[in-house]
Amino acid sequence: MITNEEKEMIRVRLGEYCEMKGSQKRAATSLVGVSPATVTQIVTGKWELINEKMWRSIAAQIGVKQTRWNIVETRNYKALSDIFSDAQENALVLAVCGEAGTGKSLTAAHYGAEKPERLRAGLLGVLEPQDLPPGAAPRDGQETPRAIRWATWWTTW
Repeated sequence: MITNEEKEMIRVRLGEYCEMKGSQKRAATSLVGVSPATVTQIVTGKWELINEKMWRSIAAQIGVKQTRWNIVETRNYKALSDIFSDAQENALVLAVCGEAGTGKSLTAAHYGAEKPERLRAGLLGVLEPQDLPPGAAPRDGQETPRAIRWATWWTTW
């Protein structure tokens, strides 16, 4: 079942698609099995009569991905949530670095969705060992760190 939040996301993206095509009519003509009236109803938010199959068809054709993740509160999730909360409460700017796939971006997105008024998160970039600040580089006998593939930043304002 498509939620109202997902419908709103599709509505916004469809509006952008219409602008790109130049009009709602041109947008509808470019979409297979979608009438101009359906496009107008969605864009204006009058979508009560539009069935789920049509929503999915439009979403697929305009490039809206509908991937839902189940959030599991792992140790990483809890630790990152505490870090974000600390940043929020104390007006801090923090960077969290770690291996790809450890949940940094997903946790940040989930935390930001719950507290959107105070949190910004985004990809900062790739940090190579030679980019580390003085004193952070490994000493003799220590393992040289691999490139940190993802760095996600958080800030409050």
